[in-house]
Amino acid sequence: MTVDEHILTTFAEECNECAQRISKALRFGLDEVQSGKMTSNTERIISEYADVVAMYELCVERGIFPDVTESGLGVLKKMKKKKFLEYLDYSKKQGRVDE
Repeated sequence: MTVDEHILTTFAEECNECAQRISKALRFGLDEVQSGKMTSNTERIISEYADVVAMYELCVERGIFPDVTESGLGVLKKMKKKKFLEYLDYSKKQGRVDE
């Protein structure tokens, strides 16, 4: 395994850990503190997200991904939010999401 492959593997693991923590929050609540832990699901999601961002930044630093400017990321995020709202509206029309 190369260093780049190791970074990408860790990046994937961090994405999965973030998703897992979000699933726990949906099941048990954002404010729930797991037995034996000291932080809420919200705090743990934020921590996992920080890990994801750190791995993304390592990918950029290593040249695995191109260095997209903040304005470029802003455009991509804006596009995603627009798309999300369109699908949210569609889900509401299908009776799958309540206000």
